[in-house]
This record gives sequence, C-alpha cells and structure tokens, in this order.
Amino acid sequence: MITNEMYSSAFVALAIAGASDWLDGYVARKMNIDSVVGSYLDPLADKVLIGSVALAMVHMDLLHSGLVGTGSVARCCTCLWSSLS
Repeated sequence: MITNEMYSSAFVALAIAGASDWLDGYVARKMNIDSVVGSYLDPLADKVLIGSVALAMVHMDLLHSGLVGTGSVARCCTCLWSSLS
C-alpha cells in the first residue's frame, strides 16, 4: 500500500495489525497460555511487519536508507524489491 501511495489504507492496516497483536498477547496472558512456538513467532512477525514497512518507506524515499539497518542492506533490498515488481 505504501508503494502505491495509499498511505491512509497503510496506516489503517498497520493499526489493525498492531491492535490484533496486542489483543493476542492480552488474551494469552489472561488465559495463562504460554507456547514455545508463539514466543519465537510473535517477535519474528513483529520484526517482519516493521521491516516491511521500513523497506517500503525507503523504496518510496520517505525514509533515509541509513536509518534502516545498514544503508547498503536497505539499498540492496530496495533494488531487489523494485526488480520483483
């Protein structure tokens, strides 16, 4: 959505993803549910979501590539991303 300049939709989608992540954690804590797989997958999913948003913002020149990991890695990912689309 960011690469198509649909910023409002991207914001809503990110807000829904954040709210569902919070709700999932809240329900798991209230019900005392603890999963080894979940303890690995939840932080990984968070990093993938934020990383995807950051790379899309670098691709659209909304965020400086030096702020996303190392600048060269971000530039390589953006080049790869643009070649796929």
